[in-house]
Amino acid sequence: RIHAQPRIVRGTRLRKTIVTESSDASVVFLGFRPPSDENAAATWDALLALTVGLPTTLFVSSSGEADLLA
Repeated sequence: RIHAQPRIVRGTRLRKTIVTESSDASVVFLGFRPPSDENAAATWDALLALTVGLPTTLFVSSSGEADLLA
C-alpha cells in the first residue's frame, strides 16, 4: 500500500491542467474510456501527447458506469 492523495481536477485546457497539477507527482493516474477499434490508434496517440514530460503515468480504463465514490 502507498500513501496517496487522490484529487479530481477540472480545467478548461486539458493538457495545461494535467501538466500544472501533475508535473511534480510521483505517479499520475489518468482515466479514459476505451475507444472503438477504428479510433484506437488516434486515441492512443492523443493520450500519449497529453503525458509528454510527466512522471510515470498509468492509464486507467473505465466504462464510466462505476460509482468511484461509493
